[in-house]
Amino acid sequence: MNERFEWKIQAAEMCDQLAETFTFIAVVNKELGKFKKSVKSTKKALSLIRKSEGFRKEVETPADYNGKNLQL
Repeated sequence: MNERFEWKIQAAEMCDQLAETFTFIAVVNKELGKFKKSVKSTKKALSLIRKSEGFRKEVETPADYNGKNLQL
């Protein structure tokens, strides 16, 4: 395979990983905001977030980030 082609594939894979990471961060921030007022501990809030159905659904199938489709 062409070295340049392999580099493009690696770059595309890295972009996909970054998109997933930013989606994960956005979901955590959104969910953390919901628990912020009722839970004193960030550790406890993150535990509740991981257990929430909306969080698992969005992490498994990241739909968008700030309303923009993540398909690259």
